[in-house]
Amino acid sequence: MLLALVPITIITLAMSGYMISSRLNLERDTLFKNSQTLLGYLSAGAEFGLFADNSEALAGLAKAPQEQSEISDIIFINADQKEVFRSSNINIDRLPLESPSTRVEPHVPHQFNQFWAFQAPVLVSGLNINDFGEENQQDLATTDTDPIHLGWVVLLVNDRAMKKRQFEILIRGLIITLIGLSLTLWMAISIGRSITGPIQAIIDTVDRLSHEQLNARVKIESSGEIGELEKGINSLAARVQQTRIRLEDDVAEATKNLRSTLHTLERKNIDLDQEKQRAEEANFAKDEFLARMSHELRTPLTSVMGFIQLLEKTQLNLEQKEYSSIVRRTSSLLLRLIDDILDFSKLQSNAIKIEKIPFSLEECIEDSLEMQAPIADNKGLELYFICDPKLPLQVIGDPTRIRQVIANLIGNAVKFTKEGEITITTQCVLNEGDINVELTIKDTGIGIEAEKLKSLFQPFSQADTSITRRFGGSGLGLVITKRLVELMGGSISLYSQPGEGTEVLLKLPFNHCTQPRSPVDLRGYRILLFDRNPTAEKALSNCLLKWRSTVTAVNNHKQLLKQLKNANHKYDAVIMGFPNLHLNQHYQSRLLGCVRQRFAGKLILVTGQKSVLESDVLALKMAELQGLDLQPIDNLQRPLTHRKLLTALKYEKPLLATQPTSTAEKIASDSLQDLKLLIAEDNSFNRLLLQKILEQAGAQPTLVSNGEQALAQASQGCYDCILMDVHMPVMDGIEASRHIRELPEPLSQVPIIALTANVIANEEQALKEAGVATTLFKPINEQKIIHHIQLATKADGTSIVAVENSEKPRLADYGISISDLHKELNSQISAIAHAFELQDTLTMRDHAHQLTGLAGLLDLVELEAVTMAFGQSVKTARWRDIWENLWRLQRVVATIDV
Repeated sequence: MLLALVPITIITLAMSGYMISSRLNLERDTLFKNSQTLLGYLSAGAEFGLFADNSEALAGLAKAPQEQSEISDIIFINADQKEVFRSSNINIDRLPLESPSTRVEPHVPHQFNQFWAFQAPVLVSGLNINDFGEENQQDLATTDTDPIHLGWVVLLVNDRAMKKRQFEILIRGLIITLIGLSLTLWMAISIGRSITGPIQAIIDTVDRLSHEQLNARVKIESSGEIGELEKGINSLAARVQQTRIRLEDDVAEATKNLRSTLHTLERKNIDLDQEKQRAEEANFAKDEFLARMSHELRTPLTSVMGFIQLLEKTQLNLEQKEYSSIVRRTSSLLLRLIDDILDFSKLQSNAIKIEKIPFSLEECIEDSLEMQAPIADNKGLELYFICDPKLPLQVIGDPTRIRQVIANLIGNAVKFTKEGEITITTQCVLNEGDINVELTIKDTGIGIEAEKLKSLFQPFSQADTSITRRFGGSGLGLVITKRLVELMGGSISLYSQPGEGTEVLLKLPFNHCTQPRSPVDLRGYRILLFDRNPTAEKALSNCLLKWRSTVTAVNNHKQLLKQLKNANHKYDAVIMGFPNLHLNQHYQSRLLGCVRQRFAGKLILVTGQKSVLESDVLALKMAELQGLDLQPIDNLQRPLTHRKLLTALKYEKPLLATQPTSTAEKIASDSLQDLKLLIAEDNSFNRLLLQKILEQAGAQPTLVSNGEQALAQASQGCYDCILMDVHMPVMDGIEASRHIRELPEPLSQVPIIALTANVIANEEQALKEAGVATTLFKPINEQKIIHHIQLATKADGTSIVAVENSEKPRLADYGISISDLHKELNSQISAIAHAFELQDTLTMRDHAHQLTGLAGLLDLVELEAVTMAFGQSVKTARWRDIWENLWRLQRVVATIDV
């Protein structure tokens, strides 16, 4: 009942409040409206009085309104804001007068204490006097005149009478409201009692039913709707009771069925667990099989690569060396391709990590082109590389993965192209923080239909099932490529047209290399370039412009001969492109003879994979021309790499770009004459290299393998200088240096030079405190180490070796072969692998340190990065990471070529 009374009470109060508020507002609005009307009359009637400044006229105007009880004061103010007339002297603050305007909106009054101030400007319109004829009547009628402001009328109205009336209205309204509310409450209570009794009985019955008392029923005593409700409740209770009995029977049956279902599910779960275990065992067996197959395939490939290395040490001509180099690189690529299956497995589990080391993107692309060159030549394809001159010599990235991606894309282009050409183009955008490279590989192959493009990046998928039969392939290449590109932060897209070819766009970000290699500078070198193929001409031009040489390009023989006419010394070299030796032999022979008649300087012939000597006509012509007293003619075969072209161009310009003489030749044999040096280095290969360098400079080195041996040697004999590796077993270089400084003089005064691949801030401070004079960072070139030894020993009578460059040591200069290096690297890897099987982290860290030192000394950047990652994973004892980094380490060592 209270719920029924509350809204009735609220509605009654709301309506009463609304009526009272309306009456109060009406009184106030009436006062304001009357005041506004009176103010309008006063404003209109005050024009003359304010215009003439006649206070008597204004007094007469204000007399009648002043008799009204609500009007307290009438004030007339002229345009200068001075009072002209005032009916009373009520003390109020200065009124804020509004600026005159022509607006028609009602004025908003201001309240001062018990007064309301209404004001209005007094305006008079200007008069138009028509002294013109009728012909100007229309124009004058449309002329507007601005109103003239004469002043203001201010009306002070008191609200005492209004408030009295409002108070009376409020009292009457409250009385009426109370009477109405009382009547409403009495009627509501009377009606409610006749309804709430039966309803309460119904509620009690429903409550008993809700407490499982299904036999409860309502006693029927009412008529009408409530009586019907009582009958309905009883009928509902009866149906509920019947339904309850039926549901209990259904629940019992369902429980029985559920028990049976649960038993079946339990058996299914056991079967699923067994299937899962079998799947995991099968997956493990797959990984085991892949690992074994990888090993079985690597073994013969390793033999092939070993015999190729032995073959390269025999007497080979340039062409044979080129072929053996291609076989070696192709074998290395095949070794990496064998790892594609493992790579795909690792990509599926996100186990591949991207390296960040300096490398040459240009060389990566050229190596991939050279490896595909024999296959392309067999199909009659031309391979072109158009390099952006803005591309830096070195960038920071992962060379192994970049090489894998590019080789895969070029291999696909060669595989699916029957005739024509394949062009690789680079576009470089240099930003402050990074380098964005767009690499485009465009072919003239079979093309791909648009609806089949999406399936190319699906595992084990190709555009057409017939492709597998015709060209072979597993369908993993593009999948691995796409995932690797995405891991490196790049993107790959493919555009193709059936019958016209395919274009692959590769976008890759790289970081700037802080210590790039010195660029090739052929400034002032003048070159005449002849090639009728615009793609080949652009590729050569970009390469030569990158080296800052002056290039003149022509595309027909008339322009070529015209440029050479009477200009023997105008060009330093002439480059001629002969793409099809078997088609134009006689023409090319005649053109070659004409060129040689006009130019006796450096001449370079650029052909396909076939040498000029394979053409009978050209071979005869070459023999005829080589017999003359002229510079030799070089024959470079496509794909033309920057290395090949630079080697050929350097033949006549030793001052611009000659092969540097060995560092061993630059260092005088008496640079360190009779100096007794102590070398403390834990890696035997590094000790051997340092020994060779110092002995060739005239020094007498003594070799030890750890800090404890170095301390023992330093305490027994007097050495002129000590070369101390920082990280060594038993006793490190820092502790050994500290103990040497504690020896009696003069043994404690020997200069100590620390050698390290990397050093952190606290180690650098510790080296200084231990008395180390100089710290040299690997790789250390020969000139630099001898220079610092001379400075440390203050050699007299010996010219100090100047440090001209920072090239790494060349092993051949000191009688150390590449096989010696490979033997040392394989020995370290074998020791690490054995320690991994034994889970011996100390041994793995020791050999990882030796590999880091070796890589640092020889500037093997990729090996150093992978070895440091391996050492870090050993420190954290994460065996999965250790296994992955060991696998990467084995791959990098297998491809090292100093």
